[in-house]
Amino acid sequence: MPFTAASHDLESRTITISADFTAPVERVWQVYADPRQLERICGPPGFPATFDRHELKPGGTTTGPDGEKLYPTTEGLQQVLDMGVIEGASSAINQVDALLAEG
Repeated sequence: MPFTAASHDLESRTITISADFTAPVERVWQVYADPRQLERICGPPGFPATFDRHELKPGGTTTGPDGEKLYPTTEGLQQVLDMGVIEGASSAINQVDALLAEG
């Protein structure tokens, strides 16, 4: 299971998820850089995500349409935390190994 830890910072409105993968970093980067691959693991098992726009940049920043922040307010971040985003994200990230094995 790749998931190792998660944390959040309400002030900066960020969530940080840590994971360890056995695949080469280049292959893991491909999964996160390609929106079609990322969609397959960016939701709980059986419920893939859909991205209309995906801009991955060095440092792990992804922005929404027009450069919007994913959590524009502290309350917005707290709401998704209360809804279980950490649990969902850990479940989603644990799907990466199967995708990596596909090559």
